[in-house]
Amino acid sequence: MTQPDSILLVDDHPVFRLGMRHVLAHRFSRAALAEAGTFDEALLQAQALRPAPALFVLDLMLPGFTPDTGIPLLRGLYPRAVIVVLSMAEAAAHIEQVMQAGADGFVGKSVPPDEIAVAIESICDGEILVRTAPSLLGGEALALSPRQREVLALLEQGKSNKEIGARLGISPLTARMHVSALMRVLGVDSRTAVVARASRWHLPR
Repeated sequence: MTQPDSILLVDDHPVFRLGMRHVLAHRFSRAALAEAGTFDEALLQAQALRPAPALFVLDLMLPGFTPDTGIPLLRGLYPRAVIVVLSMAEAAAHIEQVMQAGADGFVGKSVPPDEIAVAIESICDGEILVRTAPSLLGGEALALSPRQREVLALLEQGKSNKEIGARLGISPLTARMHVSALMRVLGVDSRTAVVARASRWHLPR
């Protein structure tokens, strides 16, 4: 398990930030923990934090923040840091925007606090990319896009993101995003679980 030695929590809602600080402090007890309410404040706090931030936990709807510019800026300043976006905006378009910008993962605020901590820990370990509340739809009501069905079929063959990308003529990053989207839609945290749930629900390929 990877334990970050310093964490910067950035959210403009003080009550949520207080609760999340408690969750992170409990899960990562040895980490230095700082917080900020705006993106500009986060940049100042990051400069002051020692050691430098190893984990950023950012709200998507921050004052002064847009993922298309903010995430690459953090990535350039702190290339070894893990960047996790934690947000109520759980639409697929928002998640894709965040991941395209270079975040390591996305966790929805609809996820219970203890599961948020586990998801962040898993992202630090490189195990998952996206975690939202499980879909309320049953398998029969769930419709996958043609591309998602193609990716699912290749996952069932045990293909890696690189192999999926090569087979479908897309980049490994795009393949990874499709896999993450499948995890989000099916409400699971791993590639193996995607295949298992798809089989149990008899989803069309």
